Amino acid sequence: MAAALPPSVPTPRLRFSYDDGDWVALVFDEALGQLPPLPWSATAAGSVLDAIEGLSASLTPSPLVQVPLAVDQLRTDLTAWKRLATAPPVDLDPWEWRNLDRLAAAGAAAVATEGPLTGDTLVHLDLRADNILVEPGGRVLFVDWPWACRGPRWLDGVLFALDPLVHGGVDPEVLLHRRRILDGVDPADVTTVLVGLTGMWAESFRAPPPPTMPTIRPFQRSFHDAALDWVRRRTGWL
Repeated sequence: MAAALPPSVPTPRLRFSYDDGDWVALVFDEALGQLPPLPWSATAAGSVLDAIEGLSASLTPSPLVQVPLAVDQLRTDLTAWKRLATAPPVDLDPWEWRNLDRLAAAGAAAVATEGPLTGDTLVHLDLRADNILVEPGGRVLFVDWPWACRGPRWLDGVLFALDPLVHGGVDPEVLLHRRRILDGVDPADVTTVLVGLTGMWAESFRAPPPPTMPTIRPFQRSFHDAALDWVRRRTGWL
């Protein structure tokens, strides 16, 4: 995917790759940027969100056609509530228990044909602090594109807004409200996708950790808890 990105994308260019079946090596241009310092401040997160807004605009329509659709990329993940509803974990949040049927229905709606994930923007799909570099002059670079897909123009911005909430307590509603990234977007579409993501993390953080990633489950739990808080506010469900 890195080799296919157009030169306009602010990311280090892939110069060489090697794969002998056992070992894979990728050689990129040197990036002079650094990871954003955590915890996020509202100012730093806002600057990155501005860059994401520009990135999404520049990648609409998608310059790449032979990439998965976001709805297909996320179909299994966003329907996790349906699986959880068939055998609810005993430690579900009380709010999740009360709204389990609603959550399962919203997760299914998130991946409906011509649903909220419809769009023709090349989406990164995994924008967090560890996939972002900020150069000394403030230019933002976006790295690690293995999940790139075609989806709605607002998706990367909304997904990113969870990271400052997790790592800094920055209110995503305030972060997004002052920008145009959600102009013309049905708020219900955003909420529906957030519901599906919350279910994805609700399912994944309860799984045994893989041997090579022993800290992944607490990380996923932190995103579940943040997304759950945001979803509760957006739905208004009791």
